[in-house]
Amino acid sequence: MKNRKIIGYSVIGLIFSAMVFAGVFVLGSSTDTDTSAQKEVARNVKTDPDLKIEGVMNVTGLDSGADQERIIVVMHKMTHQKVIADDKWGAIPMTKSTIQEVYDIVDGTDIALKQELLTILTAWKEGRFDNIVQDHNYLWKIAGGDLGKAYGIMSKTQEMRYAATNFEEEVAAVIYEELGFRL
Repeated sequence: MKNRKIIGYSVIGLIFSAMVFAGVFVLGSSTDTDTSAQKEVARNVKTDPDLKIEGVMNVTGLDSGADQERIIVVMHKMTHQKVIADDKWGAIPMTKSTIQEVYDIVDGTDIALKQELLTILTAWKEGRFDNIVQDHNYLWKIAGGDLGKAYGIMSKTQEMRYAATNFEEEVAAVIYEELGFRL
């Protein structure tokens, strides 16, 4: 009877140790900063030729001296990542870092639409994109748009394919993570 208890406790201890080891191995094998894993995910996401657009930039290209027109063009191109429209020209990734970059630039200017743009950027910083179609169409109209009015919001899967199709692997990988896809 005593041997059975010892064997039972040993088996339980062995199982528990195996579970702890497996948990450490799985959790420790991948980190959010593992760029090789990010690149691998980016390579394996199915691209969509219908989502390919011209005029793609992987950075905003803005500096502290940017004028209102240039800022609006950049913000408009950022919305393309999230909206559905029949025609799009130009794309700039909408990531936490690019949103913050544009916010800081707008906040440091005296442009006429400063408050309106900061309101839009604040929502984006907070991850609120429920008005992204209206944001796009507002920016599109100010920029003189006549083709490409947005009429819907992309699903996370559509957005992931859009990123894979149009942006560099490193940029697309950041977008996947920010959309909640784990590497």
